[in-house]
Amino acid sequence: MVSLDLFGHYIRISKLRLRLFSLSLYGLSYSHSGSMTISSRHVKFGLQVPKIPTMNFIIVTVFDYDYCDKQHHVSLSKLHMEVHLFPVTPETFINIVLNDFRAQVMSSKHTPPWLQTLRRNLIRTVLNGEYFRLDDLYTKIIFCTRGMRGATRDPDPSDDIESVFTLKALNWHIKGARRRLYKFASIDGQFRRPWDTRLDRGTLVFIAKGNTWTLSPDLPLTSPKRGSPADPVWLIYLYRFFYAALLIFKAFFFLPIFLIQTIHDPASALTIHIPRLDVTVHHFHLRDAELLRQLLEAACRKYELLRDRDEMDIKGFVQDIITTGVLGVTKKGTATE
Repeated sequence: MVSLDLFGHYIRISKLRLRLFSLSLYGLSYSHSGSMTISSRHVKFGLQVPKIPTMNFIIVTVFDYDYCDKQHHVSLSKLHMEVHLFPVTPETFINIVLNDFRAQVMSSKHTPPWLQTLRRNLIRTVLNGEYFRLDDLYTKIIFCTRGMRGATRDPDPSDDIESVFTLKALNWHIKGARRRLYKFASIDGQFRRPWDTRLDRGTLVFIAKGNTWTLSPDLPLTSPKRGSPADPVWLIYLYRFFYAALLIFKAFFFLPIFLIQTIHDPASALTIHIPRLDVTVHHFHLRDAELLRQLLEAACRKYELLRDRDEMDIKGFVQDIITTGVLGVTKKGTATE
């Protein structure tokens, strides 16, 4: 067991195991002055010989990750990261899978920076992106929940009267900036807000399944043919050899471009898969909603473009705002960043 305490930073490792090509840490925990803690049951670092087509040479696996501070709590059942020797299709160096990603934010006023960035990019993509697929979109607004607790009993004055907004979507694929493609197998979101302004406990719940954030691929290399029973064995191996040679040539040829792009935009090196994402924001305020903020920014840009005209087309201005902000699910948004 290893324990280290330096100026309020406490690190603890229960067990360490070192093998030829791997390093495992068990019972890892870190805390700082009692205000922030990070822990994991098992962290494993491994090296392996790159093989075509994945070209993985570094693998990192984190089990039962948990982060907690005064403002939010994040947990993962498993984080799996693969680092490629060369960028492969899609052309990224790092592939990350986050299983059972759960985040709780105590107040929308104190949303962590990483979640603010994720929310901002997602909303910008929803408003301005190119829609490839949307199988189903369902919204429902309940302005007052009075009398909805059950008709078999008398209403209780102590029951909270709320407004509820629900959003559901299936198979939502959106292409945003820098060829980034967002894929959601399903989305379920709900916002609840009490009518009583003294009760400051509006809640936002967001559940997304089958999430992928990756580069929108160009035409990929065709996988080698397995061949029919009539094909000789040497011909099948020749197919595979030329496929591997072409893949390596492409990786070497475009490697400098990918490295320069990664330096200027580190996120471009990532492909992220999240089978399930659960986000809960307690004490959520509409004034902190990124969607409303970006809708207002789009309205201001439209107004600035029309302000200098002799006759302002108010009808077209309002129609453009609605199309950009609300009906953008049917076509590419017209607003620019």
